[in-house]
Amino acid sequence: MNKTNIVLIGMPGTSKSTCGKILAKKKNMLFCDSDGIFTEQFGSISAFFAAYGEDLFRVEEGKILYLLSAKKETV
Repeated sequence: MNKTNIVLIGMPGTSKSTCGKILAKKKNMLFCDSDGIFTEQFGSISAFFAAYGEDLFRVEEGKILYLLSAKKETV
């Protein structure tokens, strides 16, 4: 069993989620979208950013990424 994850990074709007879904399907892996998880918890990223600033956004984003890092066989 492969326990490796694949993490896609890049600028906003560069199709990371689209590519990640395709890659996960081809590799028979789970797909998780950190932005999707963030918006489920906090609503719009841009609204959160405007209301609370980048520093708090990065803190909350970091918590999500930490939790996702514990997953296995995930894009």
